[in-house]
Order: sequence, then C-alpha cells, then structure tokens
Amino acid sequence: DATARAWMSAAGSRAGDNDLSVAAANAADAAALRELVGHAQDARKALVEVADLRAKIAALSAEGEERNAANITETKALEVKLASVTSAAKNFENQLASSIIATNALKVEVIVATKAL
Repeated sequence: DATARAWMSAAGSRAGDNDLSVAAANAADAAALRELVGHAQDARKALVEVADLRAKIAALSAEGEERNAANITETKALEVKLASVTSAAKNFENQLASSIIATNALKVEVIVATKAL
C-alpha cells in the first residue's frame, strides 16, 4: 500500500511537472508571438513610411519636371527676345554707320565749299 501511494505521489508530481512544462512552453510561445506581432507592426510602419516617401519623391519629381518645362519655355522666350534685340542693335549700328558716312560727306562738301569761297 505504501508503494502504491509512493508511486501515485510520484505520478502526481510528474503530472504537476508536465503541467509546469506546458505552462512554461505556453508562456514562451506567447512571448514569441508578442515579439512577432511587434516585428510585424514595425514592418507595417516601415512599409507605410516607404510608401509616403515614394509619394513625396514622385511629387517632387513632378514638381521638378514642371519647373524644368517652365524654365525651358522661359528660356526660349528670352532667346526670341535676345534675337529681336540683337537685330535691332544691328539696325542701329547700320544706321549709325550710314549717319557717319553722311556726316563725313557733308564735312567734305563744307570743306570744298569753304575753299571755293
């Protein structure tokens, strides 16, 4: 009878040990699961941040393209204006040269007329 009681006591102790082992394993599993959930949340936050950064890059790229197009348009307009101003300057230069020639011709006439007197 004492042997049976000792055996039952040992079996109960092993059952208690098994319960503790299961509880410890469950606690470890729960901790690992919490850690995985934390990593998943961090990964989701990182993906959201990446998506936000991609959207910002796309917006900046579009803005840069718009600015570039505006600069090209403005540059072309300035080139047209420069060509016009350059042409006007050449016309004034030609008129000035003609005026100098006419002035010199008049000087010659004045000198000739003065000598004839």
